[in-house]
Amino acid sequence: MSTEISVENIRKSFGAFDALKSVSAQCPPGTFTAILGPSGCGKTTLLRLIAGFDSPTTGRILFDGKPVSSPERITPPERRGIGMVFQSFALWPHMTVLDHVVFALRHSHKREKGGAPGKEAMRILESVGLGAFLSRYPAQLSGGQRQRVALARAVAGNTGVLLMDEPLSSLDADLRVEMRREIMSSHRAHENTVVYVTHDQEEAMAMADRIIVMNEGLVEQTGTPEDVYTRPVSAFVAQFVSKANLVPGAWEGDAFRPGGSGGDVRWSGVDVAPFWREAGMFPVRPEQFRFSDEGHGVPAVIESVQYQGRELHYSLKSGDRFWKAYLPAVGRRAHGSSVWLDFEQ
Repeated sequence: MSTEISVENIRKSFGAFDALKSVSAQCPPGTFTAILGPSGCGKTTLLRLIAGFDSPTTGRILFDGKPVSSPERITPPERRGIGMVFQSFALWPHMTVLDHVVFALRHSHKREKGGAPGKEAMRILESVGLGAFLSRYPAQLSGGQRQRVALARAVAGNTGVLLMDEPLSSLDADLRVEMRREIMSSHRAHENTVVYVTHDQEEAMAMADRIIVMNEGLVEQTGTPEDVYTRPVSAFVAQFVSKANLVPGAWEGDAFRPGGSGGDVRWSGVDVAPFWREAGMFPVRPEQFRFSDEGHGVPAVIESVQYQGRELHYSLKSGDRFWKAYLPAVGRRAHGSSVWLDFEQ
């Protein structure tokens, strides 16, 4: 059975430094939640508090409505029914692949009653593609195989909560994509509650049901990947997640008139958070820009062009601002060319 995690007004201080500043969040049972943000934003601190490795300065954390962390009392990690996958894998060099999972099963109170740990371990290892590597030691495995062992061990010891701290950051690009599939497959099979810390926007968007975007110890936005990507509620979320261009201008009802534009340019038919109307800006994602007829749109000069297969990635300068535009790889415009940028929803 999966577990509901509730974080209520958590603050975590290290001396005079507040790593977390009144953070609240919900992880519904059975969901895959990514905590996304840049280095130093507090995401790993929050994960350690959920795991029970640290205690909060103020606030509390609940599992299924029962407090497990507060300044006065903390339930130790081994009594929370959690599994943990670390960035460093944290495997024991003297144990075989099978030994790692058997060990986790023997120390789990949620093992199938009457089941033989060895048989359960082999079943779990088969599910992550390690059935042929049972007798190997960590030093005899590739990076991707070691990460699968860490995942299998965490799954074996847990049926409620699986916590993952940047588990794929040390793998190469192809292995990261492969391990994404393994982790998502494991989540579907075991239906546990996953909390996954990452600084990689693509990783969070591809894997999670829900994303918690953090910045400087605060939660900037929580929502589905689609909500966070297409309807950011702050300049930080727009630029960090969507890589959006923040275009200044004026709102005229439901239409936006970009500053410095030529012609009678109004961008309409968009749903934006109230923040953007108050700020007098419009977040345009790189794939939403297009080149328009001369005199219609916002003038810009191409600074550089990168070929990306199906797309050309343009870096442009408009006044004192630098923008990005991702367009189909046809009709390439040269470096130094003057263009007009328009919005296409």
